[in-house]
Amino acid sequence: MPRPQRTLPPWAVHARRAGIFLLLGALGVNLPLPWTGIALVPLSIGAVESIRALKVMRAAHAPARSVVWALFGLVLTVMLAGAVALPYAFYDTTKGYQECMLGANTSVAAAQCQTSLYDGLQSVLGGWAPVRR
Repeated sequence: MPRPQRTLPPWAVHARRAGIFLLLGALGVNLPLPWTGIALVPLSIGAVESIRALKVMRAAHAPARSVVWALFGLVLTVMLAGAVALPYAFYDTTKGYQECMLGANTSVAAAQCQTSLYDGLQSVLGGWAPVRR
């Protein structure tokens, strides 16, 4: 006897898609700097799907736990997109740090890379925000 097909409500379909795109974007975050921007594509699609899911959930009176999870996924998506986009504001400094860390073989060399990153950020920020060492 075949099992009956289970159909998901529309809000669950959108939420599932949003989760998949969030995972794809999270994988793209680990790429080196010029290629990190690729992660913004699935993250933006995931944000749109999360918003669609929340709209449909509100209209369909979905369970509260589903709404909370969809909202949590949207917050995670926005935070990851911000983490991907922020290094582009300080591209030269961040790219130099990444290249320095690739060549650092010792902890002393890694510490020197951190120092040059802090110095670069301090020169870019121009004293707006204190940078700790």
